[in-house]
Amino acid sequence: MTHENEDRAANPQGQPLGTPRSRSEFEEQMARTNARSRELLGLTADKATELATGWGYQVRIVRQDGDWFVLTMDLQSRRINLEIENGLLVQAGAG
Repeated sequence: MTHENEDRAANPQGQPLGTPRSRSEFEEQMARTNARSRELLGLTADKATELATGWGYQVRIVRQDGDWFVLTMDLQSRRINLEIENGLLVQAGAG
């Protein structure tokens, strides 16, 4: 199964993988999101956002050119946090 199919697949109950039913499912989804986020490193912010949203992830910029933004404290397994420097993605992870 390719990453793309894996990201868009449903669990046996028919729920999207973005809605984990247990702590272990949540942790597995976080690991998948972290793995996908590493593929975005070095891309422009626009290209990283385009790819991540195309894979079905939410995206938020948490830091840009040294400035940190105010964030909500909710942890989302299908969201990728982006840190941008000079237009390029330098850090990314699930959150």
